[in-house]
Amino acid sequence: MLKTTTYLVEQVHSVVYSPSGSTPNRNMTMYARNLKVYKGADNPIVIEIKNNDQKPVDITGKTFVFNILDQDERKTLVSRAGTIVNASKGKIKFNISESDLLNVDGQFLNYSILETTSGTRGAVFVDDQYGALGNIEIIDGPYSEFRESQVITLPNTNPASVEAYPQLNQNSALHTAQLYMTNFTGKIKVEASLAPVSELDNDEYFTVTEKTYTNESNNQYFNFNGVYSHVRFSKNTVTSGTIDKILYRL
Repeated sequence: MLKTTTYLVEQVHSVVYSPSGSTPNRNMTMYARNLKVYKGADNPIVIEIKNNDQKPVDITGKTFVFNILDQDERKTLVSRAGTIVNASKGKIKFNISESDLLNVDGQFLNYSILETTSGTRGAVFVDDQYGALGNIEIIDGPYSEFRESQVITLPNTNPASVEAYPQLNQNSALHTAQLYMTNFTGKIKVEASLAPVSELDNDEYFTVTEKTYTNESNNQYFNFNGVYSHVRFSKNTVTSGTIDKILYRL
């Protein structure tokens, strides 16, 4: 039996801040490791603020901001105020949320931490070499990216086929179709195939479900399950109205 170990821990990183002057560098931080945050998830980051000698700095009454920066574009992509976890130990937490990274591609960027107490903007150093910019990696995952629905039109009675991506699914898959109709009376048939593209023809399709509507103008949706190579939609027994479009997603 294969076993693996996972860890449910906070991402903790130490930075240097000496508001009252420097102290001897007996325990210098030689380099700053990269931070990692994941798209599609909330990312709590705990920062331990220390002086040059790696002793905790009391941050009672102070405020700090965490920024994610695109130096090439000279933009601040994310800016989040921190919450003090333990003032005497210099611990502060920043939460980079799922929505913060929604429009940020997976890539390497920079981050900075600023003290903003009483309107001041003092830099916090990520190492003992007075580097104010650290590296942060934006990673795609751990959840799949949002995939937009496919738009299907049925201008006539010919069926419209779309790929159902069986390689993305396991034993079952949920498919959703939303119909936009105008005074439609008739039937919508959903068919599917298990055949690969090279062998796909009309004989390879079978009926999954069929829906009947009468003078329908409201948007209607339905679900069906199954792992298929392709899915196709067709309309028949139409007596009036139109199907303006179908939004399909799995």
